Amino acid sequence: MKKIMPIIAAVMLVLSLAFWAASADEPMDVRLVDAPAEEGGQTGTGDEALNTSGSAITAAEEERDIFALPWDELTPYEQQQRALVEAFAEEERVREEAAAAAEEAERELAAKYEAYEIGGSVSMGVIERAVLGNNLTVLGIEENIAILDEIDYSKLYEDLRKGLNTLSDAQWALQSLSSTPFADSYRLDQVKSQYDTLSDQFEDIKTGKMQSDNAGTVWMLRSTEKQLVMAAENLFMTQKDLELTDRGLARQLAALERTGKEMDVRYEKGQVSKLAVSEFENGVTQLKSGRKTLEMNISLLSMQLKNLLGASLDKNLRLEAPALPTGSQLAAMDPEKDLNKAKEASYSLYDAKKTLDQAEEDWMDIYKDHYWEPEKEDYKRGEHTWKSAQYTYDSTVNSFELSFRTLYYQVKDNEQIVSAAREAVAQAEKKYQADALRYQYGQISQNELKKTSDSLEDARDKLTDAGYDLISSYNTYMHAVNDGIIN
Repeated sequence: MKKIMPIIAAVMLVLSLAFWAASADEPMDVRLVDAPAEEGGQTGTGDEALNTSGSAITAAEEERDIFALPWDELTPYEQQQRALVEAFAEEERVREEAAAAAEEAERELAAKYEAYEIGGSVSMGVIERAVLGNNLTVLGIEENIAILDEIDYSKLYEDLRKGLNTLSDAQWALQSLSSTPFADSYRLDQVKSQYDTLSDQFEDIKTGKMQSDNAGTVWMLRSTEKQLVMAAENLFMTQKDLELTDRGLARQLAALERTGKEMDVRYEKGQVSKLAVSEFENGVTQLKSGRKTLEMNISLLSMQLKNLLGASLDKNLRLEAPALPTGSQLAAMDPEKDLNKAKEASYSLYDAKKTLDQAEEDWMDIYKDHYWEPEKEDYKRGEHTWKSAQYTYDSTVNSFELSFRTLYYQVKDNEQIVSAAREAVAQAEKKYQADALRYQYGQISQNELKKTSDSLEDARDKLTDAGYDLISSYNTYMHAVNDGIIN
C-alpha cells in the first residue's frame, strides 16, 4: 500500500476537484473564505481545506476513518476515495501474487534441472528428474534456451534503431554521390541490403514476432526434453518386461530339467529312444541360448537407460517395481477435457497452426495483388495453395485427436485386462491349494504339484505383464495430456 499512496493521493486530488465541479448547482467560488475557528466566533486564516459543500472541513471530518465506517454512512466523495484506494490496493495485490507465482514457477523449474544423484536402484518416479538433471543432451538444450532467455529485446530494439539511422545516413550519402565520379553502386547495394535486413529484424521486434518465434523455439526444445524423458521411461518399462520374460524362461528351464531327469529314467528302462533324448537335450540347449540372447538385450537396454539417466555405463543399476495407477487416477481420466488440455500443450499443433497462419498471409498478399483478376494463374495457384494448407492443418488436428482417443481406449482396455488377470490368478491360487492338499494325501506326484505351481507363477507373471502394459499406456496418456506429445 505504501508503494501506491503517492499515486493515489495525486489521483484523488484530481478526482476530488472534478467531483466538486460536477456536483455544484452553480459555478463554484473557489476563493478562500473565512471560517469560524472556534465557538468564540474567531475567523480562520483562510488556509482551511474545503469539503464537498464548499465550506471548511472540520476537525471531526478530518478524523473520519473512511475504511472503518459502513459504506452507506460515507459521503459520495468519501465513497469515491475509498473505492479508488481499494481498487489500487487490489491491483497491487494481484500484481504481487502474479510475481510470487512466477517466482515459484521459476524455482520449481530450476529444481527439475538440478543434478540428480543415482543410487544402486532407480524407480519410475525419478526418471524425469534424472534425465532433466543429468542427461548431456538436455544440458546442451538448456544452454541454448539460456541464450534465448538472455536476449534483452528493449536493448536490441534500440541498437537496431540506431543501426538503421546510421545505415540510412550512409545510404543517403552514397546516393548523393551517384551522379559524381565518386559513385559506388556496389557499396550502395550492400548498404541497402543491410538496411533491409535490419529493418526486418526491427519490425519483428516491434510487432513481437521475434519474441513469439523465440518462445516457440523454447517450446520446441522443452518438448524435445520431454521426449527424452519418455524414451527413458519406455526403456525402463521394456527392461522390466524383458526381466519378467527372463524369469519365465528360467522357470521353463527348471521344468525341463525335471522332465530331463524323468526321461533319463525312462531311457534306462528302454521306454524312450536315444534320438528322443537327443532331441529333448537340443531343445533345452536352444532355450538356454535364447535366454542368453535375452539377457544380452537386457544388458544393452540397461546401458541405454543409464546413458539417458546420466549414470555411469558400468554402474550396477537395479530397477524397482513400478506402481500401478490408482483407481482415482484412472477414474479422473476425461477424454474431452484432457484432449483440450493436450491440444494447448502440443508443440506439433502450434507449429502446424503457425504454418497455416503463414500460408494465410501469403494468400492475402496474392489476393491483394490479384483480387480483380481471379482468372489469372497466380491467383488460382495461390487460392489452391491456401486451401491445401487448410486441409493439411485440419488433417493434422484430426490425426492428433484420433491418436489421443486411441491412447484413452488403450488405457481402459489395459485396465480391464488387469482385472481379468487378477481373476485368473485367484483361480490359479485355488487350483494350487487344492493340488497341494491332494499331494499331502499322496494323490498326485511332486512333479504334478510343481506343474500347478508353475501355472500359478505363469498367471502371476501375466498379471504383472498386464500391469506393465497399463502403466505404460497410462504414462503415455498423461504425457499427451500434460506435454502434448503423442508418439
